[in-house]
Amino acid sequence: MENPPQINVVNEENLTKRAKICSLIKTQKSVNLVSMKTIIKQKSTSKKLQFSEEYPSCTNFKNYHLHGKFLTKSIQTLNLNRINCSQITDQGLLNLHNSLKSLTSITQLNLNFSWCRKITNVGLIHLGACLRNLVFLKDLELIFARCDKISFIGFKALGRGIRTCNSLQSFSIDLSKCERVQSQEVESIAKGLKNLKHLESVDFNLAENQNITKQALKSIRNSLANHSFLRVFCLNVSRCNCLTNAALRHIGESFKTLGGLEEISLNFATCDYFTDEGVNNLSESFFALKKLKLLELSFENLRALKTPEIKRFSGDLKCLTELISLNINFTGCDKITNDALKYLSETSKKLAQLKSVKLDLQRVFNLTVFGIKSLSEGLQNLQDLRCLQLNFGDCFRINDEALKCLCEALKNCDGLRTLELDFSDCAKVTERGLKHLGVGLKSLAFLKRTNFVFSGCVLISEQGLKYICESLETLTLLGGFGIELKRCTQVGNAGLKYLLDVLRKLQALESILMNFNGCTKINDQGLKRFDENFVEMKELKLLQFTFAEYVLLFERIVDRKFVDAN
Repeated sequence: MENPPQINVVNEENLTKRAKICSLIKTQKSVNLVSMKTIIKQKSTSKKLQFSEEYPSCTNFKNYHLHGKFLTKSIQTLNLNRINCSQITDQGLLNLHNSLKSLTSITQLNLNFSWCRKITNVGLIHLGACLRNLVFLKDLELIFARCDKISFIGFKALGRGIRTCNSLQSFSIDLSKCERVQSQEVESIAKGLKNLKHLESVDFNLAENQNITKQALKSIRNSLANHSFLRVFCLNVSRCNCLTNAALRHIGESFKTLGGLEEISLNFATCDYFTDEGVNNLSESFFALKKLKLLELSFENLRALKTPEIKRFSGDLKCLTELISLNINFTGCDKITNDALKYLSETSKKLAQLKSVKLDLQRVFNLTVFGIKSLSEGLQNLQDLRCLQLNFGDCFRINDEALKCLCEALKNCDGLRTLELDFSDCAKVTERGLKHLGVGLKSLAFLKRTNFVFSGCVLISEQGLKYICESLETLTLLGGFGIELKRCTQVGNAGLKYLLDVLRKLQALESILMNFNGCTKINDQGLKRFDENFVEMKELKLLQFTFAEYVLLFERIVDRKFVDAN
């Protein structure tokens, strides 16, 4: 079934236009309203109503915009996406409460009040009362990021409201950077979820709250215990520096009672007190996750994480025999060595069904060609792999030989559809490395999307870019191409010409992203080729070129040739 068409209304002031827009709204099932001015006094029969804003600041959006004059009983979905609404207060939430009293048929409610710093506990009390009327609500998303005047009293009322939503299947709350949020506030919300037996998805974003302790995660564990329908669990506690290994133990214990989970996303970035012991507490619960298909873990900047723990962690990963997508972020874990990649690669024999792999190893300074070689050997076991994303940014020991090992492994991954490689600031990579990459690309006939980052690789020359261009000619299915060569000072007009000439021949291309910022040898003469190369590419939908002061020139060309033509 096709998605219903949408109308974008952007600050139309003319009364004639306003009448035409409102007549169109009544015929649509989905309406995206960028400016409230055009329809605030009109009633809509739409099943789905969205309020969104193009700009990061929407100070003109006020409390009375939340009044029920523009809502009718037929609405089933309400998306209110406001960012930095400095004029929204508790009165706005009271207006929303009054508006929703008669809308008992609503099934999806998404409310974004991030940066609404005038909202207090009184507003949350109104919102909690509002939820009690929504007996058919299935999807609830609440965003209160940076709302620093809400605390326990308000969350207690909100939790009571959530408790009455017996049909709720998906719940998401964002409390990131809320200065007054502590563990008891999280516990109030978690208690509201305890008896909602139809829950399939839960998402808690508690990032950068310095008062969150293990008690918060314990309350989440207790509330979700034995939720047999739960399929998706997401938790973000990045930069919550009061958390210790005991918090990871609570999360691991919760997984032992949630054997039906299919997707897990956990963000522990920069939690300074997490150590090897905590990661072990988490991974030893993997044996219970027999149905898990997607696993995302961020250990970014956990500087206590060492290679021996990666060995135990890798052994526990082998239990996930249904896993098809693996995403692990080790950025800044500078005590990890080549052996860590060896242990991770050994899991590939048990996880041969993987279709998507993403590893972020940026600033893992101990990695050398031997670690990349081990990783490459593991990739050769993943013959069903469709998406590969690897980030080795700032790994200054990586050289051309490492690229050669990796690209030889790509020959056995000939089913790849997406390939993203980041070697930014790997200063030992030269055009020889790009030559190896070009050879590897020629074996990926089904590739549809690529992105290569070699920013700061100052030894890369135009000849290296030519090697990549020669391989791109064989990728006839390529729909998206990205390359970043910032500060590659040896790349000039000739290299840009190679690239533009070959991209023009790829008629399936829909998006092109290029960044040559800091390539001082590129000048006006090289930039002139944009107009003549891309004007006839009918499939092209997105073209972005960044080059210092020349970015405006490029945007002007796009406006004239592509946007107006459509």
